[in-house]
Amino acid sequence: MKEKRKMFIKDQLNLYKQRYSEFINFNKILEEILHRIAKPISTEYIMQKRVKSLTSFTEKILRQPHFKDPITEMTDICGIRIIFPSLNDVKRVSTLIKENFIINPILSRSKVEDLDVSEFGYRSDHYSIILKKESSLYNDLSIPESFFLQKAEIQVRTIIEHAYAAIYHDLGYKGAHRLKKQWEREFHRGAALLEQMDESFSRIELIIKDYETNFGGYLNENEIKNELEKLQIIHEVDPENADIAYRMALMAKNMGDWSRVVNLLSKYTHLNKAPILRELGFAIWRYYKKDSEEYQKAESYLKKAIQLDPLDWDAMAILGGYYKDFNEDKARECYKNAFDINPHDAYSLGNYLIYELRKLKNLDPISISKHFILDAIERCNTQIELEIDIPWAYYNKGLFNLFLGNFQDSFINYILGVRYSNHDWVISTTYKTLNLLSNFKDLLPGLDLIQNLLLLSITFKYNNETSINQFKSNYKSSYSKIEPPVVILIGSTRRDDEELIDKYQKSVIDGFKKYEGTLISGGTLVGVTAFGGEIQELYGKNIKTIGYLPKEIPDSVKIDNRYNEIRYTDGLDFTIKEAISYWLDIWASNIQSKFIKSIGIGGGNIAKLEYYLTLLFNTKLGILKGSGRSADLLMHDPNWKDFQIGKKPRLKLLENTEKDIDFFVNTY
Repeated sequence: MKEKRKMFIKDQLNLYKQRYSEFINFNKILEEILHRIAKPISTEYIMQKRVKSLTSFTEKILRQPHFKDPITEMTDICGIRIIFPSLNDVKRVSTLIKENFIINPILSRSKVEDLDVSEFGYRSDHYSIILKKESSLYNDLSIPESFFLQKAEIQVRTIIEHAYAAIYHDLGYKGAHRLKKQWEREFHRGAALLEQMDESFSRIELIIKDYETNFGGYLNENEIKNELEKLQIIHEVDPENADIAYRMALMAKNMGDWSRVVNLLSKYTHLNKAPILRELGFAIWRYYKKDSEEYQKAESYLKKAIQLDPLDWDAMAILGGYYKDFNEDKARECYKNAFDINPHDAYSLGNYLIYELRKLKNLDPISISKHFILDAIERCNTQIELEIDIPWAYYNKGLFNLFLGNFQDSFINYILGVRYSNHDWVISTTYKTLNLLSNFKDLLPGLDLIQNLLLLSITFKYNNETSINQFKSNYKSSYSKIEPPVVILIGSTRRDDEELIDKYQKSVIDGFKKYEGTLISGGTLVGVTAFGGEIQELYGKNIKTIGYLPKEIPDSVKIDNRYNEIRYTDGLDFTIKEAISYWLDIWASNIQSKFIKSIGIGGGNIAKLEYYLTLLFNTKLGILKGSGRSADLLMHDPNWKDFQIGKKPRLKLLENTEKDIDFFVNTY
């Protein structure tokens, strides 16, 4: 080595020794900043810091003789490594690092991206950074001006990645001997297994996050109250426990108890935990009036939650909902951002597509996004199977099937969404979202029926005043009021069900001997609906029969003129539209739920939906025992089993006797 080179190295070493304490102090500040980033993401992270030793600094100069000013040119004199439990944590922290530091894109890299598609090996995210003066994350720290020029390296990896890196680094990369091929192969095989584990844990973590965010969503109101009572005991003993308060808040949210959510979570804002700020922002938005001072805090809490966790698509989607009332462009942007963060999130995708439809004024976004829609439906199926994100998984699945033109599936999923909604705000939010599509009624067949389903559900299930006023302005019946009490006769209209009809005809008709009121059915001479005409003929003095028919019916179907009145829909064939119409007329007649009953005998797809509506609207349904098909399936459907229990079950199995039918029809 030439003398001049030796002198250069000695000068650099002396300079490095003089500035070493400066590098130590810089690393302390960098460590504090990274703690601020990491703590809200996970409490289980590990941080390792180091300043290059004099020996390491010397070796690098010797290995790389091109350095003219090593202290300034080297990017890794100061360095910190952060190790997290999962890949999701790594992604969140990496996003925050990019936001809060100036990144050298040439020297920063993801080792995963560097690997070939057929390779497995060392994985870690490396960032070559300098401090950013305008970062709000650390503008309260006293930082010397020279530190804003200091380069440093940040590494982010998972625990599993770290385990592999530590072993491979010691034995392979920096080992005393060159690895033989079979040993190298063994390392890569292990790396492949570890990568698979990391990704599996990441997927499981996302599923659990869904479950926790919707904690209590799969419970009924009484179960939620019982769970809240238990948690309240713990909360009173340990009021500093934010996790218990958070769980209680999620329970209260599912009951629409926004005041309780706000009171529970407001005490923990100083912890800067993204989930707490997200749920607090959501509750404030739902609880306070738009013109109040408190209402404005919802936006700031939601933005803070996103700042702390930029990959929280839930917070981003909730912020979109907040803007939905007054800034469509911002709402659309938030839903798009949420979808970009997590393309598998059905709620974000559904809302984003709605705003795309409104912007383009056509259905092109649906055809372009069909792959994402089908993927989202599968995601909803998984959530439903695991009882995660209920009832939203049903509502989302209903929306996607509506987009794809599958009305029957869409309608059933909206019914099940209502079935599992514990509060009217859930249904009214869904209705409000669908209202954004009102200009697409001609392009999305059945949209108006689903909107009416939701309004009827809020009205009958919760007696929601806003929905009642909405109905009054939207629905004007052209027919006279229906007089209570009301019995709806539902069932088979198949011509090949003659044996079934013969089996039940006498007991059903005789069961109405003492009945005084209105009987609603299909108004034809086919199947169960013909019972209505015969009942009218026999007991006409005390009963008024009303049949509901589409304006166009098949030539083979004959209208039963024995009915007192036939009311028509604008349908071109028999659909659920007739049932929605009679429920609208019942609502317009201000009849209380206790004076409305239905009797079911067999039936197919339309009858099945009519059964669901009867139970959904807080009215009683009697199923004739052994009548088959949809009637029998309903009695064994787990979605409706709760309606068969209790002191006053709304779903009852009736014996095929005049006595049983008479008692059901005439007892209130």
